Amino acid sequence: MKRKKIRSVWKEYLTLSMRERRGLSILLSILLFQLIFLFYLNNVDLNYPYPDFDTVKKLQDEIRHEEISPLKFKSSTVIATSFSVFDPNQLTAQKWMDFGLSEKQANSVLNYLKKGGSFRTKKDVLKIYGMNDKLYATLYPFIDLPDSFVRKEHFPKKKEQFSARVVDLNKADSIALEKLKGIGPTLASRIVKYRNLLGGFITTEQLKEVWGLNDTLYQLIIPQIQISTPIEIRFLNLNIDSFPALASHPYVGKKIAGLILNYRKQHQRFNNTDELKNLPLLTDENFRKLAPYLKVD
Repeated sequence: MKRKKIRSVWKEYLTLSMRERRGLSILLSILLFQLIFLFYLNNVDLNYPYPDFDTVKKLQDEIRHEEISPLKFKSSTVIATSFSVFDPNQLTAQKWMDFGLSEKQANSVLNYLKKGGSFRTKKDVLKIYGMNDKLYATLYPFIDLPDSFVRKEHFPKKKEQFSARVVDLNKADSIALEKLKGIGPTLASRIVKYRNLLGGFITTEQLKEVWGLNDTLYQLIIPQIQISTPIEIRFLNLNIDSFPALASHPYVGKKIAGLILNYRKQHQRFNNTDELKNLPLLTDENFRKLAPYLKVD
């Protein structure tokens, strides 16, 4: 029983259907045809004619002669072996035609010159319609123009003279700030807005806190700005000012403003500005910057 089962399995896998047998027959026929054809090619003398070496040599000589022979052009004019120096800005149409250009091409060159065009360097001649590299190479030594255009030296412009007037940061409006080198309308408006939020500038270093004003620009305008004394600023009163007044200050903000009001409510009042150091979110650096703007009544 076991042998019969094995035989049935092998028979199932090795038996081909009618379609599979046809396909295999076609494939074998194609392979057989290819083998016969290859055998025929390898063993049959097809009697190809041997090359005519004289003809081949003649063709090679003609090609070599063509490469070194004088240039031929559409007008079938051959360039003479002797030239004289010429200015392409002064040639006539006939002279261009003698060089090998057609009448239409020569006239287009003259029209270009009549309209104000000119040839300033030898390479400009290569831009002529109909001018090819070989003709240009032949004419190149005789073109009475420089190889490249040398621009005339210009004397350097004098540096812009900025006004010697120094701007007071706490008094200048946006128009006055726009006169500073590197400060445009947008940045001038930001400086004024930030000054109003602060209550006035204490030092010029505070300009770096204005968005868009980097250290490079600050170093550029520092000779043109000052803060006049006595410094007039708007103070924050820790015992009186409301939450919006405190929160709008750049060094305070909403969180610290809320802590100030809570502390004031718990302790009735601030006896001095140093008590602000007791607030948990206020760092020493922030207090140092904020202290000049504080007062208690």
